[in-house]
Amino acid sequence: MKKNPALLAAIALTAVSFPYSLNAEEETQTTAVYSTTSFTPFTGKILGNKVRIRTSPSLEGHIVRETTQNELFAVTEETEDYYCIAPPSETVGFVFRTFVLDNVVEGDRVNIRLYPDTEAPVIGQLHVGDTVDAKVSDINNKWLEISLPEMCHFYIAKEYIQREGPYEMLAEFEKRHHEATHRLSSVFHFAQAEIQKPFPQIDFDQIDNRFDELTHTYKDLSDLTTQADVARSVIRDVYVEKKIAFLESSVSGQSSDFTVDPLHLEKLSGLGIELNPVHTSSEVDVGEIAEAASDTIGHSVPLHADELTDKMRTWQPLEESLYHLWLATGGESSMEEFYEKEASDATPLTGILEPYNRPVRNCPGDYVLKVGNRPVAFLYSTRIDLQKWIGHEVTLKTSPRPNNRFAFPAYFVLQAE
Repeated sequence: MKKNPALLAAIALTAVSFPYSLNAEEETQTTAVYSTTSFTPFTGKILGNKVRIRTSPSLEGHIVRETTQNELFAVTEETEDYYCIAPPSETVGFVFRTFVLDNVVEGDRVNIRLYPDTEAPVIGQLHVGDTVDAKVSDINNKWLEISLPEMCHFYIAKEYIQREGPYEMLAEFEKRHHEATHRLSSVFHFAQAEIQKPFPQIDFDQIDNRFDELTHTYKDLSDLTTQADVARSVIRDVYVEKKIAFLESSVSGQSSDFTVDPLHLEKLSGLGIELNPVHTSSEVDVGEIAEAASDTIGHSVPLHADELTDKMRTWQPLEESLYHLWLATGGESSMEEFYEKEASDATPLTGILEPYNRPVRNCPGDYVLKVGNRPVAFLYSTRIDLQKWIGHEVTLKTSPRPNNRFAFPAYFVLQAE
């Protein structure tokens, strides 16, 4: 039989091009072919609800989570059908504890997994000497939960995301969201103090006005305005119930304790607002707190306005809220006395000050303090411009602050030298 030269050539070419059979993982990896044309990163907005974020650009890619409509992401690259995105700020990875000592990686090519299990998808790798922000996993104590390094990325199908603005837009949005979260906390604390006053002293208009100002200023942040609306609705219900109880006691001529509906307590607790379940007519101290709160908003810093940086202003609402809580526990009258008391119980810290610029939601500070090459604390201040101390070894007088479940403790800086 005569051999066909063209057929033989085709067979030979096939043998050269495909010398072995690809397994499923390798097939998935070959689909991650980025565009060879120039690509400009941008901030993208999700067009639908429950759009899936995947670990690779294919339907076989593991689902990281589902998005909400209008959620924003930093788009860094593109493939034929998918956009490559930076991990959402709240996303964490997991590494086996054996390979990390004092937050320094001691193994090479250590896998970062999506959840704490050896069968979980690998979403990146660490190398000897890399440092990580780590804490022991609450799910499995054999693993460490870490903030994802920049090399990690995920994918979203192109049809579900549109260009919303320049790449820097997301960082600006997250900064604004961070500021709004502090302001929401401040409004919650004010409402918490006000609603626990004896009924004749409650100024519900003040509560309403503060919620109105917040929801108007941050009307583009639907997640926070929704929380504010829920809180205001429940607090209004508590107010109405207290009013009815007050009128009934006025008619009967007998004063009695008012008990908050447990369902209201549960809803408010879920938002971070804790009320005493029983309110008595002797709660004048809480009323004084609310009065002080209305007089001290915007005055948490003994500096001139032109000395305050944007970073320092961001933390003012939180500091005011903490001051109000201090009053609730028997503190004196002024904010200066609040900080004097904190200074008398201060925690001394020493190390190198560095900025913390990652756009992470609910980050407990703008700066980190490092000892050697290891981060030991998050820091912020409304009294000292810490930017001036970057890169220097400093000794700080600090007071503990909530660390929002991050890997390191957080502190407010009272003094630096």
